Amino acid sequence: MDVSGFVAGAQINPSFIFPALAGLVFSDGSGGDSFSGAIDSFNALPFGSGVDPILADSSTGDIFEIQARVGFLGLPLNYISGSNINGTITFNNSTFATLGVTPSNYTYDLTNSSGDSIVLDIGVTPVPFEFSPVVGVSLLGGLWLGRKVLKRKKSK
Repeated sequence: MDVSGFVAGAQINPSFIFPALAGLVFSDGSGGDSFSGAIDSFNALPFGSGVDPILADSSTGDIFEIQARVGFLGLPLNYISGSNINGTITFNNSTFATLGVTPSNYTYDLTNSSGDSIVLDIGVTPVPFEFSPVVGVSLLGGLWLGRKVLKRKKSK
């Protein structure tokens, strides 16, 4: 992500989620660079109906802030373009519904003409492998066949 042309501003807030403003903050309170006007707020869709910010119970990893509806982007201090950003925030005893979040994919464009964007995949999970009787019979058949082949090799 190319952040050239952005001017750092305020310190990043504590970790929270604010769906109506498309706001999500991962922070350990150690500070970061917050850029006002970095995101195209005109086309930014909220990622839910939650109208109040909800503080996270815990946070780990890199500092990251997006408040797309007001154009804010926050990154670790002295962020180097192209570096990975990783972090988690936890809301105990909460669901997407109680947080006011609508699970989906959301894309937010940067305003510095770099062509970069931020993609949030909220609650989008891969489909788990489902065990079926056909798969079970196939696996058992493969194990049985493998056992027969091993017995033949040992007897020779």
